[in-house]
Amino acid sequence: MPKNEPDPADPMQLTGVEIPDSGPEAVREMVVSFAAEMTWLGHDEAALLRMFRDPFYTAAHGAWQQLGEEEAGRILHAVTAVAKSRDAIRSWEV
Repeated sequence: MPKNEPDPADPMQLTGVEIPDSGPEAVREMVVSFAAEMTWLGHDEAALLRMFRDPFYTAAHGAWQQLGEEEAGRILHAVTAVAKSRDAIRSWEV
């Protein structure tokens, strides 16, 4: 396998995927994916919003600029609310 080609048999191979459409729906999907992953890693809504406002996080910041504070915040709130619900459900004793 050449050096710069992903190995399809390697489940840990990091591979970037281009989103063909950069319209509002694609940007929203990216925000949901990013927020879900960061939430699973333990970040709360406030931390996510700081990331989206910070130009260091290029993709997140670009999405924040495209969608605006209100829409990005609404999505982040929804994603973290789902994560909190899952945590609450996991903590129930059966």
